Amino acid sequence: MSCSKDYWVLRTLQLACLAAALAAAGCKGPDPSGFSCSSSQECPSDYHCDLAGSLKCVSGAPVPKTITADASKFLLVRQPGTDGTVRSTISASPGALTSSPDFVGVRVIASKASQDVASAPVQSNGSVPVFQLPQADTQVSLRAQDDSGHQVPITGYHERVVVSFTGKDVAGNTNPIAAYDAATGTNALFDPAVWTAGLTEIPASSPLVNGFVTPAAYNGLAAIDGISVATAFAPQPTANGPIGWERISFAPNATDPTFSGPSPRTDMAVGQISIGAPSGFYQFVAYGGLDSTGAVADPGSTPTIWAFNPNQNPIGWTTVPTVTSNTTSPFPSNFASNGLPITSPNISRAGVALGFGNSFNCTTGACSGTNYNFSFFVAGGLKPDGTKTNNVFAYGTKTQGSNIFLGWWDATAEGTNLGASNPRLLAANSRMATAQLFNIPVPSGTNQIFYSGIVMVGGDGIIPAGQTGANNDTAACQYLTTFGGANPTFQVNSCTTPEWATAAAAGQIGFRTGQAFTATDNAGGDNAVVYMFGGSRSAGPAGTTALQNDLWKGTISVVCTVVTPPATPPCAAGAVAATQITWQLLPTAGTAPTTKPSARSGAVIAFNESHKLVLYGGTDGTGAQNDVWELDLSPGTTPPAPPLGGFVWRKLTLEPTAGAIGPPARTKTQMLGSLSYANASATMVFGGTVGTTPTNEVWALSRQGTPRLLIKAPTGISSRSTATNGTLSVTAVGTSIFFLNELYGWDGTVWQVLGQGSQSGNIFGAPGNALSYVQADGNMYLMVMSRVRSTVSSVPSNFSAQLDGLEAALDFQ
Repeated sequence: MSCSKDYWVLRTLQLACLAAALAAAGCKGPDPSGFSCSSSQECPSDYHCDLAGSLKCVSGAPVPKTITADASKFLLVRQPGTDGTVRSTISASPGALTSSPDFVGVRVIASKASQDVASAPVQSNGSVPVFQLPQADTQVSLRAQDDSGHQVPITGYHERVVVSFTGKDVAGNTNPIAAYDAATGTNALFDPAVWTAGLTEIPASSPLVNGFVTPAAYNGLAAIDGISVATAFAPQPTANGPIGWERISFAPNATDPTFSGPSPRTDMAVGQISIGAPSGFYQFVAYGGLDSTGAVADPGSTPTIWAFNPNQNPIGWTTVPTVTSNTTSPFPSNFASNGLPITSPNISRAGVALGFGNSFNCTTGACSGTNYNFSFFVAGGLKPDGTKTNNVFAYGTKTQGSNIFLGWWDATAEGTNLGASNPRLLAANSRMATAQLFNIPVPSGTNQIFYSGIVMVGGDGIIPAGQTGANNDTAACQYLTTFGGANPTFQVNSCTTPEWATAAAAGQIGFRTGQAFTATDNAGGDNAVVYMFGGSRSAGPAGTTALQNDLWKGTISVVCTVVTPPATPPCAAGAVAATQITWQLLPTAGTAPTTKPSARSGAVIAFNESHKLVLYGGTDGTGAQNDVWELDLSPGTTPPAPPLGGFVWRKLTLEPTAGAIGPPARTKTQMLGSLSYANASATMVFGGTVGTTPTNEVWALSRQGTPRLLIKAPTGISSRSTATNGTLSVTAVGTSIFFLNELYGWDGTVWQVLGQGSQSGNIFGAPGNALSYVQADGNMYLMVMSRVRSTVSSVPSNFSAQLDGLEAALDFQ
């Protein structure tokens, strides 16, 4: 049989098959070494494809090549498309692979569960063209393999998962991302895996009105096009309805790592004091404390001043920088010539009392022309050497002529300049229960002047009568006033009265520790009012040693003496203005522990909504508690008498009873009342000890209806434990058309604020812990939550959670 020439040009057949056909037909074919090929599979048996000037089949079996791989140049991308699909592709840049003597027959192969699923040839420059996996997978195994079967694993290559709503509006789409309208009647937050199970996914489309899709639907999220979704308004809370905890946690990011805040600690002092930092003004100042080893936190001659803002612009924690250059003293100053009268080279403290500093201009005597502008002051505290102090220190500026000195100031040593000689606490003390006031009245001739300052009760430096160093009967209650309208200032006075005596009868205050303490939220009038609850009474007469659940009202006022009855200044001729301090036991109805709080020590109190006193936690006879009680004191303001039978405690219901995330029981915490969290009333809890472990958590307790858009974003990551070096960037657009929203991410324990949703572009870049946002079920959970909320007294308009588009890119290896 002869074979025509045209037979040999049938190049569409594999050469190996052609050679076999020729042999079967008895034809005398050409030498296979002249066959062109691209891989050894195209060559006849006993031949392999090689680079012999060009790709030719040559005699012999394939020879293993020397292959190396640079995993950093490989990239797997999983992302949705506008057609409603989600696809995974793999590629590699030039130089990703080397192969000696050539790249002939070298391929990159992807496998899943030990099955090869896709491959692509390596190009002559060591790159790999983009090839697609049959499924939208991540974490596939990659290897480079030649025709001989020799292979090299490619481990630690880069992967990127992009999640967005792209294509979600396409009928029959396979984009697994899901969104839920999660408006709730309180600000309580939940584990998202449990939360989403009880919600209904938003529909594919809803009507478009004035640029908003409402009810929320995917046709407002599928593209960043100026069309946003708007969630439903949250239901209005009721005055006697449930209340919720919200953990305020800000994720540290590449641009502001101090978001994580102070280290876990106990005995940290916190005050609702505005203070400036490079990034803006903050609402709270935090200082000192004890770390997990029991040592004073933030040690040094210039200890860290922490500032916190739970609201927008800016948000989270930051540090307040102190000037440390051009100084000849241990306290920072911006002038080397500043001669501060230093009495202590180190003011790191735990358990200080902290108060608002204010300003003062000394215009008489030796201090003429000296101006002070203090941001805050601290009094007493536990020093690093374990001893207690009664000194008063302040942070701020001192101006003399044209020179401004910034730093820490020993107010005790500055005494005369500040209008009083050597102001200091009545006893060395720490861990005092402290209330901050702005209207403490102080006598001034025949009139009175109002000062800002603090009232302090108890502390571990207070000693009952009969023991060495006894000071309870004179120093168990004291108040410190700072700057006011005239001298004197920065003075300390006792507010201890016979009710405090160690030997006082049952039903009196006596010597006690662990009492809860707060200032009134009704700042009007000619007096300063504080409230004290419970504590542990001891060292008194027989039968008085016990935990307490009584409530006391303390009133500091100035009256005119030599007048019957005492009158309010200004005083008439012959009368003198003098301080009067009264303590009143307020009657409360109910029976502990069912209808009033159990007797306890270590609880904290603050005012939430107007005139409503909130009590949290403490330790009673059964152990640490985390219950919440509320006492409405408004009937006792006008008229001053309490309601018949006493004020009524009400144990608050945390909503919902199952699944809500709340703080575990803790001790040595601080709670402050706030009227400026998320545009509504709240109390805030800072730090403390859970069991024996210090924490830096911040929690807000409030009765707010909160609109939220909850997002479940499957990543395709099947094993988070094998993923490393994760970073996350999130872009959210259109979240603040009318009001500010914030973006949150679930890290497996807490909802972290990732950034403010009012921004466009990349609003969050997480450091290496970004993989914590990928949960065991392979999902990331994100949430847009409005900062404008419904309250008992107000339902704002247009306060829905809003979003136009969102894209999150998770990179890992």
